[in-house]
Amino acid sequence: MNRIERFSLLLTAAGTAMVWLVPHFMRGSGLPDWIGSRFYLYVCAPAVLLGCCCFHRYGGYAKSKMALLCGLLMCVGLLWTDSSEQGRGLLEAAGFLVTLPIAALIRKQRYIQQFLAVFAFVTALGMLYGLTQPAALGRWGEIVDSTGTHITNANVVGTQAAAAIIAAFLSFPRHRPWSWILFAATLLVLGAACFLTQTRTGIAALCGAGLVVVAMRLRHKPALLVTGGFISLGLLACLLAADTAIMQGAVYEGVVNRLVRDEEENLGSFGDRTKIWRFAAQEFLEGTTWITGVGTGGADKELGKFYEFSGRFSGRDRIWRLYPHNSLVQNGLAFGIFGLVLTACMGFQVARRAYRLDSSFRGWQRSAFVVFFGLVGTGLVVQREVYWIAVGSALWAMVSTDKPARGRGPLAPRLARGGAPASSPSSPCGS
Repeated sequence: MNRIERFSLLLTAAGTAMVWLVPHFMRGSGLPDWIGSRFYLYVCAPAVLLGCCCFHRYGGYAKSKMALLCGLLMCVGLLWTDSSEQGRGLLEAAGFLVTLPIAALIRKQRYIQQFLAVFAFVTALGMLYGLTQPAALGRWGEIVDSTGTHITNANVVGTQAAAAIIAAFLSFPRHRPWSWILFAATLLVLGAACFLTQTRTGIAALCGAGLVVVAMRLRHKPALLVTGGFISLGLLACLLAADTAIMQGAVYEGVVNRLVRDEEENLGSFGDRTKIWRFAAQEFLEGTTWITGVGTGGADKELGKFYEFSGRFSGRDRIWRLYPHNSLVQNGLAFGIFGLVLTACMGFQVARRAYRLDSSFRGWQRSAFVVFFGLVGTGLVVQREVYWIAVGSALWAMVSTDKPARGRGPLAPRLARGGAPASSPSSPCGS
């Protein structure tokens, strides 16, 4: 049974990492589109079923009142969602709920490092494959293949690459020469993909997580900062050298133009996102939306009324929709003032638990992970991204502090190299 459970976790991590390429692989297969759009749920089904069996014992933070209340709110919110958006709302609710039993299964098998390592490595393989496809729509990540298939959005690809970089630092074993080579190669591919997409959100989130690592490490092992600094500089030098040799510096020039010179003249408005948020605030205060919200999955349609904004799109059902580009805006529109308060309280609670655990174990992993996704949530709706199931499950497992069963070690140890749990004192923040 242990092998089956571990295989289901690896399937979830690998499948989630490859979801962004599924529309490309399905091209010409004759399969209906709904199969590809729900692929991320199919690959995690075995882990969800097995995780439900051990959820009561190993749920940890995933079975906390806050997490369960969020899941319940997403389900209840379907009752007042517009009928045209209930299918989308159901998928959003399912995408959040499945992370809870998967987190329990991760903790039961103590598989957090292996889980994150597979996610990072398979993401790197997917990015490497994507690099072989012709870029036809500007920034890399908005790419099409030879048949004209649109693969995905550059911001989504870029933030997934950035998330995989964090996962690689947290999980890759680096105690043998071959593991260092694999680690460096993975970082090189992920770093290239992150910069090619020119994602401001992903790069800013990486910088924020890096500052957390510096702050946490300065207290205990400042010498490691030198090693990390040299690794980062070496990676950057390799990327710049490759850009100069292959692309004649075109990638570097594009990144500087977008992130520094702001040739698009939208850096101050966060890529015109502030226009969306101001319109969302108007809709939030209109009528009873601030009390009840528009229901799970209804935020995009509500924002679709913003006809002056060029970024909205019309689906096959001819309904105009607009992506909120912010987790707080999404939950506020969907669930009203209660959704705003619940999101803020949950974010604070997760950050607090991560910091206290890292302080207890003299680590930095949980705090950096939480800060990274907190910053990503300011530019994207984290729980709606294709890679959320993997990283969300890992997040709940990392901040869990259940008391261990008799004769067993702690269930939330420091993320030690090589996957072996380190001995630890009693946690200061029990479940």
